[in-house]
Amino acid sequence: MTVLGNLAIDIINGAPRTPGGCASFAGVALEASGATGRIVGMGAERDHVLFDPLVERFKGLVEIIPSDRTSAFRLDYDDVDHRHMAVDAIGPVWGAAEVEAADPDTTWVHLAPLLRTDFPAETLALLSARGHRVAYDGQGLV
Repeated sequence: MTVLGNLAIDIINGAPRTPGGCASFAGVALEASGATGRIVGMGAERDHVLFDPLVERFKGLVEIIPSDRTSAFRLDYDDVDHRHMAVDAIGPVWGAAEVEAADPDTTWVHLAPLLRTDFPAETLALLSARGHRVAYDGQGLV
């Protein structure tokens, strides 16, 4: 399986910036499952240093393609059941050029959008036309 998604910068309860988004965490699931796979995340080059520990930890499993911006979110928790969330930056859109750069070579591609603008319908059609089966994370519908 290939996971495609935008990287995210999360600020949780005012703490320092941390990696966020499925592209940051999917390595744990792929590693635990023993499945072969690849994760391609997209974010601004100026932010790549934040994600270097993930790239190092998952050696060759995670690839970052540069974009003009990185998604960013603020999450403030009142308690375990209540949080306030703000979008500080809307990430890049995955189109034909980005799919070409990622060049998934697996049958299954898991799309991990953070917002509904991340993967337009045309991109889903392109992946299908390339012969991929697409799993779409429902988080991207909001």
